[in-house]
Amino acid sequence: WCLGKVARALNDHEKAITYLEKAVELSPNDSRFHHRLGDAYGRAAQKASFAFRLGPGKKCQVHYEQAVALDSKNLDARQSLLQFYLQARALPGAATRRRSGRRRRSSSSTSPAAGSP
Repeated sequence: WCLGKVARALNDHEKAITYLEKAVELSPNDSRFHHRLGDAYGRAAQKASFAFRLGPGKKCQVHYEQAVALDSKNLDARQSLLQFYLQARALPGAATRRRSGRRRRSSSSTSPAAGSP
């Protein structure tokens, strides 16, 4: 875990991921390790090209959620998860999914008895 922190500080996110994955493997119930691994995946997603962000981005989300599930009092992990959700909403694909979901709900709520075709 310490090597992962050092690698993150040096912006070597691939090494950080390697070290922090090992820390999570050795201590899967430590919220801090999941949180920091989520951070490393988040940085890797930010550095990746748009087409390759989904993989590290999803792993970032999974580890942030796990960190919060393991320790709901871990405010840093909760803050990171909130920031993740806010940034994920800003992605173009997320906006498309929200709009299509609204269209489905509005079309299903219209009843034929109300005069719609």
